[in-house]
Amino acid sequence: MQTFAIPAPDQTQTHTLLNATLAMGLVLMTVFALMAGKSVLVPFAMAVLLWFIINAFARRLARLAGNDGEPGLGAVAAAILIVIAICVGVAEVVASNAAAMVERAPTYLANIDVLTGKLSGLIGLKAFAELTAAIDAFDFDAVLLSLANGAAGVAGGIGTVVLYIAFLLAEQQFIGKKIRAMAANDDRHAKISAVFAEIGQRVRTYLFTKSLTSAAMAGMVWIALEIAGVDFAGFWAFLVFILNFIPVVGGIVSGIFPAALALVQFPTLTPFLIVVAGVGTAHLVIGNIVEPRFVGSSVNLSPLVVILALSIWGFIWGVAGMFLCVPITVIGMIIFSEFRSTRPIAIALSENGEIT
Repeated sequence: MQTFAIPAPDQTQTHTLLNATLAMGLVLMTVFALMAGKSVLVPFAMAVLLWFIINAFARRLARLAGNDGEPGLGAVAAAILIVIAICVGVAEVVASNAAAMVERAPTYLANIDVLTGKLSGLIGLKAFAELTAAIDAFDFDAVLLSLANGAAGVAGGIGTVVLYIAFLLAEQQFIGKKIRAMAANDDRHAKISAVFAEIGQRVRTYLFTKSLTSAAMAGMVWIALEIAGVDFAGFWAFLVFILNFIPVVGGIVSGIFPAALALVQFPTLTPFLIVVAGVGTAHLVIGNIVEPRFVGSSVNLSPLVVILALSIWGFIWGVAGMFLCVPITVIGMIIFSEFRSTRPIAIALSENGEIT
């Protein structure tokens, strides 16, 4: 009788499969841990980002004073005061505009009634009745309660973020000493210090270039809103500036609100069309031409990677994850590039396959 020998499994394939399984398990465990620890990790991540901003201001102030080295205590204190002044100014702008919107709400509601009346003649009475029923069924109280709870959550999280920032500022003077103590030798210390320096430089560059392009987009939108005569043009421009830090979708979403206000504020479509044209031009020039060239080169991330990072971090941490997705991905790419086993991941994340 003829017998057939069963081939022994390839050890290389078995090892590869085992590594892939372990890697997938590690990824799933990491995602679960990030989602489970959202209440702790999101404030800390926001604190680290603000800590970067404070140090960036401190470095800029130190250079203006003629100090090219590490910023001193005076520069750090001045940077903290600048950030506090910006946050207080933002809070006042939001609060004042929210109060003014509440005062003008009856006028907007009356204009909505006029608009729906005109719409009924265009779409027919039956479709208009269905639209009116859908509007009446919308639970505005639930929306307001959700917004109030969200605002309370943000207010509660601010104290935690401030506490984290205070400890980070107190700890940063010892970071260099700790890195030297943990390093096995001078070469290892130099390599670790270089990684931290590159992370800091890349994140600061991203924040600076993104702030410039967001300000340019907000300025173009503000001009269009002023020409159209839309209420609260400065507030909507500020909203464009903030939401533009969310890649791709942030700027689009921020442009919807002033366009919708123009639609209910005026009896004609001309202001609405002006706003749409202004927002569209800003996105065409800044979002599709200027920003990819300057911001893309500063982070060296593939546009596809940015979209995936937006989706993944938005799923894990919500809106906060959308704001933080680019800095987190940049930091991950830099760390991956330092190890031979994860260097292919860094290459895949990069824009052109070249990593430093």
